[in-house]
This record gives sequence, C-alpha cells and structure tokens, in this order.
Amino acid sequence: MFEARSTIILRRILIMLLIGGVMATVTARLFDPERTARREMLARQLSALSTTNLKLGQENKHLEQQLTLLERSTEGWKAAARKDQRMLLPGEVIIRFPTD
Repeated sequence: MFEARSTIILRRILIMLLIGGVMATVTARLFDPERTARREMLARQLSALSTTNLKLGQENKHLEQQLTLLERSTEGWKAAARKDQRMLLPGEVIIRFPTD
C-alpha cells in the first residue's frame, strides 16, 4: 500500500514538473527578444510592401489609361510608334548630327 501511494505521489510530481517545464518553455518563447525583433522586422517589411503595392497599383491605372487612349485613337499608337520605335512617316527624313 505504501508503494502504491508513493507511486501516485511520484507520478503527480512528474506530471507537475512536466507541466511546469512546458509552461516555462512557452513563456520563454513568447517573450524571446529575437522573436520580438523578428516580428518588428516583418512589420516593417509589410509596411514597405504595402507602400510598393500602392505605387504599383497607381502605375497600373496610369498604364491602363494610356493603353485605352492608344486603342481608341489612330493618332495615339502612331505617336507612340514614332516616339518609342523612332518610326517615320512616308517622306520624312531625320537628320542626325554627330555628338562628339
């Protein structure tokens, strides 16, 4: 009977130690300075990515507007071709001077 009682007490002690160890480990991980620093770094990255996302969204809207203008007018795509691709209309001549 004494052995059964001591075994129960020993089990209870071991369970309490196990629970205490788990609680200590969880608490140590929650308040770890490296974890806090990582969380702050991730928050900064999220902020930077949100800003970049907003800028890219604005640029996308601008490009969509340009595309719409080019699709709707014949002069729009001609002007873009002349400007970007240096294309000429029939009869035009470009005179280039040396840039030394």
